[in-house]
Amino acid sequence: MSISSGQFRAAKAAFKKMQAAAAEMRTLARAAVKESRFARVAYFRARTSLAEARKQAEKLDLMIEELRRADGQEE
Repeated sequence: MSISSGQFRAAKAAFKKMQAAAAEMRTLARAAVKESRFARVAYFRARTSLAEARKQAEKLDLMIEELRRADGQEE
């Protein structure tokens, strides 16, 4: 099976075009992965902050209850 030089050049050009398209798709995919990783980090930081805020609110609620009990005992 033999091919002409014109067919070879056409196949080579198609290969180069597909190679460039694949490289572009890979670049876009890597950018999407990078954004996803940043979003994941931000999510877990926010989740940790929320947990800390809830703990602090619970501590404050306990202190308020204690102060109310102490205020009630003084009267």
